[in-house]
Amino acid sequence: FLLENVLQFGTDNYLKFIGKYCRIKVLRVNKVKEYYKITSLMEFVEQGESSNVQYIFHVYAGREDNEWKLFNPLPINTQFNLQKQTVGIVNYYLPKYQKFDEEGAIKQSEFLADFAKNMGVEMDTMNFYYANSRSEILVIKGLDFSIGMSGEERATGKVYNVNTILCNGTGAYYPHELIHLLLNPNYPKCHWWINEGVATYFGMSAGKPLNWHLRKLNTHLQAHPEIDLNNLLSLRNLDSFTDYRYVLGGLLVQLSFEKNGYDGVKRLMNGGKSNDDFYHVIETELGVKKKDLNMFIRSYLKEHYQI
Repeated sequence: FLLENVLQFGTDNYLKFIGKYCRIKVLRVNKVKEYYKITSLMEFVEQGESSNVQYIFHVYAGREDNEWKLFNPLPINTQFNLQKQTVGIVNYYLPKYQKFDEEGAIKQSEFLADFAKNMGVEMDTMNFYYANSRSEILVIKGLDFSIGMSGEERATGKVYNVNTILCNGTGAYYPHELIHLLLNPNYPKCHWWINEGVATYFGMSAGKPLNWHLRKLNTHLQAHPEIDLNNLLSLRNLDSFTDYRYVLGGLLVQLSFEKNGYDGVKRLMNGGKSNDDFYHVIETELGVKKKDLNMFIRSYLKEHYQI
């Protein structure tokens, strides 16, 4: 989580921020096999001595090449605290106390093989971490407590690196993030709405299939006639479970797939990254101009997704 902030704000700016506003305290050090597990607290210092706890996190220290070094907690926690199961090209990692979802893993393996073949991409080994809750996944990453852990739990997934994803509340079957791993290197010209739309149409979002989000979107749009879908790229979250780019991107991908199959999906993904490219490829594939999107989408949803 520190690295993510460094990437966002830049190393120099982030270190200045940490030095001025944050205080880190070591809470305990435990011996774990050949490592020392260092658990620390980070608090924001607002004025004088007033502060509030933001994170409790751990890293590992150990000797390598006769030098003391700090180690990323994920691979060490994986080694000591998780079970591993492999189905097809996917290695599954989950808490030892949790039952492995073999049925979901087999279903996912079959889907990935078929999807990769149809999209014309090669498959390679992928790592799929999953647990029942977001808190469990964050602890595996090294974050024992965060102020952001509060709130309603929902099924989510996130790409961790080029071959690894972290999921919670999903079970073993959640292709959304794996679709990103498969396609992103092969379709660098893809607009981000199309990118998320493909992953949502074929692989769900927030643990729910696209149809679930579309029914909710239809209800929301009927209650809010002022929302202008002619400028849909300006829209963000409908709520904490449904993001416009996922559900509307998914709808556009669905319409293209129903009309032109996987060839249509490929053309969408190769359509370009700019917003102008996005509207152009939608018009080319679906025959819908930007100025007609609001009426077209509302009419389609009302006809097919009325609750």
